[in-house]
Amino acid sequence: MPIKMIVTDLDNTLLRRDKTISDHTADVLRRVHEHEVLIAFATARYFRTVEEWLIPSMGIHPDIVISLNGAYAYRNSEVLYKATISPDLSNALVRDIRKRGGKITAGTSSVRLSERQIEDTHKSFSRLCDFSENITEEVHYISSSKCMERRRTN
Repeated sequence: MPIKMIVTDLDNTLLRRDKTISDHTADVLRRVHEHEVLIAFATARYFRTVEEWLIPSMGIHPDIVISLNGAYAYRNSEVLYKATISPDLSNALVRDIRKRGGKITAGTSSVRLSERQIEDTHKSFSRLCDFSENITEEVHYISSSKCMERRRTN
């Protein structure tokens, strides 16, 4: 059976530690693509990070990008699939996290809201937020530094 698609993770898989792709790997992907095999990148990263930063640096444009740990799938910037949390449920989660303590980060398709310091690679689509106002967009994730601390100690 012929191969129809190659799906690869990015960080520490396709990309080296310095976030570059080897010339050999890039060449292999280009040659495979010439044989009408689809290329898909699957990543925990935001689509915008892949589109604005990684793809230009790699010189390879995938047919599909699966981003945010599978919350979204894109083809040529068009959303093919999304799994999101409603604003009502998101706001209820924020209130519950508030009671437990910890700093919150929530991601919508348009902006990453965070009470934590924003990394350089996320600055173009992130903003500091204290979550005093309700979330009005669908959210693809909500995390809490308290939850992250608990995961590290277990």
